[in-house]
Amino acid sequence: MNQVCQLMGISKKTYYHSQEPHERLSEKYQALRPVLGRLIEQHPSYGVPRLKKALAEQEGLLVNAKLLRKRLACVGTHLAAHGRGRPTQEDLGAAGHRLPGTQG
Repeated sequence: MNQVCQLMGISKKTYYHSQEPHERLSEKYQALRPVLGRLIEQHPSYGVPRLKKALAEQEGLLVNAKLLRKRLACVGTHLAAHGRGRPTQEDLGAAGHRLPGTQG
């Protein structure tokens, strides 16, 4: 890369900053892609925390959860989110309940 940048007359910083963020991530973490693909294929129900733990235990790779989410988004893999938040009115209405402070 050094020689290419010298021939073009630009610094490496200029080259890397001219790339799109997903291109930079893809280039930097390209070795992670096949490992992630294999883990997702073996365990399609795993979310980011479980994938992170599996990467550390099975592959010896320590990966930040935020980076893992970005990598999954770059390759077009969006894991199903498990709702743990407050139930919606529709959720409770189906069960015959009301949220506090609502009419109905």
